[in-house]
Amino acid sequence: MTYPILSWALPIALSMLVLAMVLALVRLLKGPSAQDRVLALDCMYLNGMLLALVLGIHYGSTWAAGASCTAPSFTSRCRGKAWRYTPC
Repeated sequence: MTYPILSWALPIALSMLVLAMVLALVRLLKGPSAQDRVLALDCMYLNGMLLALVLGIHYGSTWAAGASCTAPSFTSRCRGKAWRYTPC
C-alpha cells in the first residue's frame, strides 16, 4: 500500500463489511418472515463479494486480471469446437 489514505480507509471498510455481514446473519437467523431471510442471504452474498474485493485491494492481488486472460473465449467462429483459447 503506497497511498496513505488506503492505510486507514481499507481497515475501516473491512470492519464495516464484517459488521454488515454479522447484522445480516442475525437477520437471517431471526427474521420474522421468509422474505427477510432471503434478503439477508442476498445481503450476505453481496457483502462477501465486496469483502473479497477490498481484501484483494488490501493485499494487492491481481488474480481477476489473470483469470480473464486464461479463460476460454466462446465464439461462433469455431465451427465444431466448443471454445477457442485466445491468450492475452
